[in-house]
Amino acid sequence: MPTPERQAKIDRMQANRLPGVLVVFEDIVDPHNAAAILRTCDGLGAGTVFYLFDQVTPYDPREVGKYSSSTANKWVEIKTFTNHNELEERLRHEQYNSIATTIHEPAAKELWQHDFSEDNIALWVGNEHRGLSDRALQFCEQKITIPMRGMVESFNVSVAAALVLAEIARQKRSGTA
Repeated sequence: MPTPERQAKIDRMQANRLPGVLVVFEDIVDPHNAAAILRTCDGLGAGTVFYLFDQVTPYDPREVGKYSSSTANKWVEIKTFTNHNELEERLRHEQYNSIATTIHEPAAKELWQHDFSEDNIALWVGNEHRGLSDRALQFCEQKITIPMRGMVESFNVSVAAALVLAEIARQKRSGTA
């Protein structure tokens, strides 16, 4: 049984979750990148993460991330999938609007121009080396990109996820898009 102070903290965390926001990890290779994203999810209030292990060897996200996620893996709901069909069906059934993060999609909107006011958002982040698969890009209704102003082409996947989740949280909490 938690202390009253601990229970109050848990209650505050639950009250501050972003309802209808989840993150999909497609074939994230490095479990430490995934753990860093879990930590960001918890910190910004995204309480659900779906791991898709379609092309990479599955790992237990709760086990490998228990140190580097700073225990965020205990507070974020985690579901794993081993194929696109099951995951896509779940997102359709729960009426999620899937948004792809991408660096090479010409039709992608810049992050700061995207309206995240829709109710159910499934934010897809892809493999560290290849990004999202063609299948994921085709499945996602919308595509966003983070504009790069320097010489590097992209951010690390955990940094990119943090930037996008921070913008989603900002818009949803302020009521502005």
